[in-house]
Amino acid sequence: MPDNNPDLPWEFSDGNKEKVKEILSHYSSKYKQSAVIPLLDLAQQQHQGWLPVSAMNAKIQVAVVKLAYLTSDSYAASHKVGKYHLLVCGTMPCIIRGSREIEDALLKHLGVKCSGMLYKCPYDNSS
Repeated sequence: MPDNNPDLPWEFSDGNKEKVKEILSHYSSKYKQSAVIPLLDLAQQQHQGWLPVSAMNAKIQVAVVKLAYLTSDSYAASHKVGKYHLLVCGTMPCIIRGSREIEDALLKHLGVKCSGMLYKCPYDNSS
């Protein structure tokens, strides 16, 4: 993904730089790293719902960048999302009425794979 390059320079927008100052003002100098969640959230908002690696690499006025990785490593927002999100009902009544077949047809037609919600994806759609 070219726009998720860790080597790209990144910084908060001018408007968000003021928000960064406001967020950091809530923490003493000893605990600035505690602002990592609100700062990552602000970076995600700046990118319309996803968190680029370059934002995590940027020293967003927090000394502990590794904390950003530890915090966001299992966080789905580090992958760019599409414009549209399709959800197919996965409850037993829907499955009985053919939701799995509808899901399979959508996945095949759109050329995408299961979203990886492991607890709701008991079978492999990779074929």
